[in-house]
Amino acid sequence: MHAQQLTEVPSRLSRKKLRTKDRLLKTMQAFVLEHGYEKTLISELTEEADVAMGTFYNYFESKMDIMDEVIDLVCQAYHLEIDELTEAVDDPAVRLAFSVKYTVEKLNSGDGLGKLLFDSGIPSDRYGISIFERGLSDVIEGIEDGRFEAVHPEITASMIYGGFFTVSQRVYFGLLSANAINAAVENSLRMVGVPAAEAQTIARRRYKNPHTYRLPVSLSEIIARTRENSTRHCYVASFNQY
Repeated sequence: MHAQQLTEVPSRLSRKKLRTKDRLLKTMQAFVLEHGYEKTLISELTEEADVAMGTFYNYFESKMDIMDEVIDLVCQAYHLEIDELTEAVDDPAVRLAFSVKYTVEKLNSGDGLGKLLFDSGIPSDRYGISIFERGLSDVIEGIEDGRFEAVHPEITASMIYGGFFTVSQRVYFGLLSANAINAAVENSLRMVGVPAAEAQTIARRRYKNPHTYRLPVSLSEIIARTRENSTRHCYVASFNQY
């Protein structure tokens, strides 16, 4: 799905409704970060957001439903960051390296995302799947360009992106040092056939930091940014509604 589709129905939600939904989503992020998912109550959430309980159910069916939309929101923010990070990178190997390195570092940057995914009691599968789908596209593109060697792109992408997601988690909990990040990038490149010496060199390269989205992420800002970047891909299906 393309972000261009977001521009086709700009008035689907009124500004007032969008502001209300945005307030609920941001309050949910703040509560989960502070209290954890299980201890977050809809009654306290709506009180803090200054929204009636009945209004909450006009937007979401349950606590899990709003949590799913929070994950979609932070996923889309992540993809906007990676789009900006890699937009001027022509080499698929460098693009893969920057994406892996940035993701591991972001999850350990203290901006709240690592805590949300690893330490708040929420299921992080949706985020992992979203990263994998992007990674698979990058691996296939590298194969088509003749830069990568991978007989089974889905298996290769699964191993790369499942692996560095686990590395991110272990760095977050202090089970691996931050020095493991470059090693994870290097191993990822070697899995797609980049020679060892070149993989090591690329893994040490630094990227130019993109615009980042700290939690709580704003729905209104992400919608606006996605429309501005309408030639890029929208990896989160629920954003098709806006």
